[in-house]
Amino acid sequence: MERTLENVHVVIYSKKMLKEAIKRLNNNGQNIETDIMCDYEFHGNDLLIYHEGMFKVIQCLPTHPNHEITLNDLCEMIIDQESKPKELEIGKWYYVLSVNSLFFLETINNRNENKGYGIYYGNWNDNRQDSAYMGRSSEVSNFRELLPEEVEKYLIQEAINRGFKQGVSFISPNGKYKYTAESNEFKFVIDDPTYQRLMIGDHAIMVNGKWAELLDNPKVKMGDYVVTSLKNQPVPGFSVYQLSIQNSVDILNNPDTLYDFKVIDKDEFERLRKDALCGKQ
Repeated sequence: MERTLENVHVVIYSKKMLKEAIKRLNNNGQNIETDIMCDYEFHGNDLLIYHEGMFKVIQCLPTHPNHEITLNDLCEMIIDQESKPKELEIGKWYYVLSVNSLFFLETINNRNENKGYGIYYGNWNDNRQDSAYMGRSSEVSNFRELLPEEVEKYLIQEAINRGFKQGVSFISPNGKYKYTAESNEFKFVIDDPTYQRLMIGDHAIMVNGKWAELLDNPKVKMGDYVVTSLKNQPVPGFSVYQLSIQNSVDILNNPDTLYDFKVIDKDEFERLRKDALCGKQ
């Protein structure tokens, strides 16, 4: 079996050796797990491996075939790998260094043109095919492969920018179902390279580049506690009340409403109402 970074390991015999390994890996521009020294000193992890885009130490061998090599051999493998021409791989996310964007590579056709989805010049595109922009395999120095946690951060920010948050309603990416977000908890899920989702709570809001459609969500609803005031009024003043009449709800939800307002919780409502009553006495 051909030896690659993914199927070899180096036995670390001392803290001094691990420090030397970290130094060499840093010099070769490699990603290293943040807690690697702690894992060695306090958890007995003494096998240096490369896994999921970074070097780390583990206590026992991975399940796949594995070869023991020296630290010198490992560094030579890294140097040899870096010197070989690289190619973009279908099913992976890449960061485009020249234009500060990212994309997921879906296909490469016989003209070596790339197709995928992602953020292009600050805007989301769910079906992009552009050899000049996305690059050919001979130009992969312009790209950096992204780790899942890096992709998650970009996707969460895109979701927030689009207005996804707890309480909003939306149509699922396949256009079939209506959901309401029950939390502000986002999670990026990779079922396999051909099926990737961003979730909010239990529901997907992005599937393989397609985003859910946000519905027009009312700003207030029956039963809400609100503080309201007339816009541009010469004398400051405000009202505090619970919405119990639909007409009042409709007035505040109207884009041309004459009122500034804020939804508050019941405790704040009681406090403000008490302060107002005390002020009249």
